[in-house]
Amino acid sequence: MPMRLAGSWVMGLLAVALLIGCVSGKGAYINKTGKMVVPPQFEKSRPFVAGLATVYVGKRWGYIGLDGQFSINPQFAEAYPFSEELARAKTGKLYGFIDRRGLYTINPSFKDARHFSEGAAAVKQKKWGYIDTSGNQIIPEQFDEAGPFSQGLAWVKVKGDVGYVDRSGSLKIPAQYKAARSFTEGLAAVKVEKNWGYITPDGQLIIQAQFQNARPFHNGMAAVKVDKLWGFINAGGQFVINPQFDEVLPFSENLAAVRLANVWGFIDDAGKYIINPRFKAVGSFSEGLAPVLDDSKKWGFIGKSGQFIIQPQYNFASSFASGLAEVKVKL
Repeated sequence: MPMRLAGSWVMGLLAVALLIGCVSGKGAYINKTGKMVVPPQFEKSRPFVAGLATVYVGKRWGYIGLDGQFSINPQFAEAYPFSEELARAKTGKLYGFIDRRGLYTINPSFKDARHFSEGAAAVKQKKWGYIDTSGNQIIPEQFDEAGPFSQGLAWVKVKGDVGYVDRSGSLKIPAQYKAARSFTEGLAAVKVEKNWGYITPDGQLIIQAQFQNARPFHNGMAAVKVDKLWGFINAGGQFVINPQFDEVLPFSENLAAVRLANVWGFIDDAGKYIINPRFKAVGSFSEGLAPVLDDSKKWGFIGKSGQFIIQPQYNFASSFASGLAEVKVKL
């Protein structure tokens, strides 16, 4: 699902814009020794989330478990990861929500839908509203766009501007921003005219709108863009890592991937290079390993020393989750 203009920044694990299915090869899954646990066989595949991975076979999406066996047989036009024990799935042209048996607990009746968060999911027929996990409408459809609940609030778009509603549907922060992201760690990035700043849940602009772009806070820091370069600020709005990078990923396992010109490396929370820039593309560290693309145009996995733990050999690789990583292998 594409990122919405008013939505929270999608925290992609990969630093390259790789859409599912646009990389050649069959989807497979390896463990942290590089052993092929699930052989290459899927036309499209995604990383494991909550013990299940969505895979595409015979023009239909299904779900496999960590043993590679189908937990839910391929049957859906689209299917997405589980969140709060329910997953978005599409049959025909409509979205509903399935349980871990693959049965619809909320029948397909929506033209679009978001994942469940804090017991609510945004759904669309003509306009966007919200339902609970039983499928009951809790906020009537009335919004042009709507995001997930986070820390009790969800961004919504009304007549071109963005504000925030609570679970009752009350507009707690008026629609006044050009764009906005979800709350994390008590702050949300909002766009005021041309620049981004941060607000508190009561709508106070606590970090003034001064950035060309701004991303959510994680582990006490947020990536912001000034004069076309990215750096990191703390919750007080002070720079802890000065703007100097062409692109960044969020910190994960105390390291952040950063790009200078056309190469990526990894820095610590003081901005010091732990792994010097030398990779064509990278993913975030997870379970002690990070996927990287080297000069051979193949993906492998490095440890935090920067040395290869799994040699470059894949057409694509994603970060580890539940002990397995999705890779693509050319047969």
